Order: sequence, then structure tokens, then C-alpha cells
Amino acid sequence: MSYAYYNNIKTISGVPKMAHRLLFIGFQFYFFALGFKFNL
Repeated sequence: MSYAYYNNIKTISGVPKMAHRLLFIGFQFYFFALGFKFNL
């Protein structure tokens, strides 16, 4: 679901692939940190 959303954003914005990859990794890290916070 989130991957399809990411692909949709990629086609709409047209930002370079590297920036999108960093943004996607950033979102994954954010949700990981959020889950870690709730686990504590």
C-alpha cells in the first residue's frame, strides 16, 4: 500500500530518484523510531 503511494508521489512530483529514495528511507526510519518509542 505505502509502496504504491510512494510510486504515485514519484510520478507526480518528478523529483530526482536519489532524493525520493532518501525521503522514503526517512519515512521508514521515522515509523521505526515511532514504533520503538511506543514499545518503550
